[in-house]
Amino acid sequence: QDLANHLAQEFNRHLRGLPTNFDHLTTPRINFLNCSILLVDDPTWPTGRRGVLVEKMLDTERFRWTKWNDNNGMVDGKHKHIALDVDFELKQLEKERKYGVDLGAITEE
Repeated sequence: QDLANHLAQEFNRHLRGLPTNFDHLTTPRINFLNCSILLVDDPTWPTGRRGVLVEKMLDTERFRWTKWNDNNGMVDGKHKHIALDVDFELKQLEKERKYGVDLGAITEE
């Protein structure tokens, strides 16, 4: 999710740089919630502790949102995504953060 958030922020940055009339109020952008890993004691787990991914609950009364994907890789209930090499992508993200490298546009091979 951290990687997805990073990619979304890069997308939004490029969107703001387009030579069009970008309007902060009306132009849709992509945002992800920050998440954390909560370690809980669980005697049924082999190590006795379990990591659980948690994030803030959305206030759906105040904010409109759309859930585009599910936990099975479906997007908008229609298409499966192509799996990424997450380890590689996270290493690239860490390099960028450590060295301040701008990796430029994301390309598919």
